[in-house]
Amino acid sequence: MTFRFADLIRRDMLVRDIRNRHPQTREVFARFGVRTPCWDCSLAEVAHRSDVSLEELLAALNEVLASGVPEGEEPREES
Repeated sequence: MTFRFADLIRRDMLVRDIRNRHPQTREVFARFGVRTPCWDCSLAEVAHRSDVSLEELLAALNEVLASGVPEGEEPREES
């Protein structure tokens, strides 16, 4: 998977759209305590409601996308 700048998750994106487009982010949302009622909220709203740092949430989500590896899995070595 090639990661492009256009693929970055941004503060104004809705949780539902991110989860549907990037299923590997679901564990990040769970780790930050984002629940079903917040799915139609922007990341900025979710961070505020959950009392978490927006910057930390964005960094964790984008890190999962950039790695190309689903959260919780180890990267495979190429042979």
